[in-house]
Amino acid sequence: MKKLVLLLMVVGLVGVAWADACGYIGSGDWMNGASWTCSHVPGSSDTVRINWDNNTVTLAATAPDILSLEIGVDESGNLIVNAGGSLTMLGTSTVGNNGTCTGTLIVNAGGTVTSNDWLVVAGNSLVTGIVEVSGTLNLDSHLWCATQATSTAIIEINAGGVVNVGGMLGLGTINAVDPSGGVATLTVNDGSILNLSDIHPAGTSIQPGSVIDINGSGQLTLPGDFHLVIYDYIFAGLITGSGIPGNVIVDTTTNPGFTTVMNLAYVECIPPLMDLNFDCKIDLADYADLAAGWQSLYDIYNLRDLAEDWLLDCIQDPHNPMCELPSPM
Repeated sequence: MKKLVLLLMVVGLVGVAWADACGYIGSGDWMNGASWTCSHVPGSSDTVRINWDNNTVTLAATAPDILSLEIGVDESGNLIVNAGGSLTMLGTSTVGNNGTCTGTLIVNAGGTVTSNDWLVVAGNSLVTGIVEVSGTLNLDSHLWCATQATSTAIIEINAGGVVNVGGMLGLGTINAVDPSGGVATLTVNDGSILNLSDIHPAGTSIQPGSVIDINGSGQLTLPGDFHLVIYDYIFAGLITGSGIPGNVIVDTTTNPGFTTVMNLAYVECIPPLMDLNFDCKIDLADYADLAAGWQSLYDIYNLRDLAEDWLLDCIQDPHNPMCELPSPM
């Protein structure tokens, strides 16, 4: 089949084999214009496909911006962005586009990939999308993973890796609301960071069967106070630590202005049961949390138990500032 397509290219019929996309022939360096079916290094008007019989394309320079990237279209393909490599996609891109194949994107240390629109990982039935990041992956918009039934998305953020998501997160969904039937696993490994901008407050950004797993010193962050929202995901077993449900802590003090989720083994304390803001103590701030969200928390926390725990702490350490009454005006 490959020989036939290559023959068609030689006689000037490349459009028959590749439609309007610009595909890479075989494996090699992205910056080699002769290896592209469009006969030039792709640019801002080109939809790029990496799908030549599980080929591997490498990038170690700053490539011109492209319109979109499709890795794994009918056939498997791999893109590796190495140190010094930088690629920006202006439109929606997919890793694992369609067919019973696998699309793989690897961003090694010192490499950067930026998407100005959605990034879809495993965007069709039966397809597998794999993303491994030890460098930087910047997404200005949404990250949708395993968007259709029987699709599989695997995202690994490794030591030194940073993934920034500027839009909504969806694992096992394409709208952060409705389940797709696909399965997505996002692992935040030791020494890596997942910076989210938003997560659905109803607990539907991560669908059943999908998971965010935090290992070692890996961190998940969200701007603002999301600790009650994240707590719902943890209770549902959708955010785990080292594969263990509940083995994570939500903190709003480690990174001021952010909610940070960490593996429980890498924190200085285990918060008491009624520590609602996870600052490792039970104080008036926990009462403020309870008052602010008492309707949603009614079935989770027992007010009497909370009061007893707080009073017990004050009996054991009456000089603790959290036990002092405010001075009269």
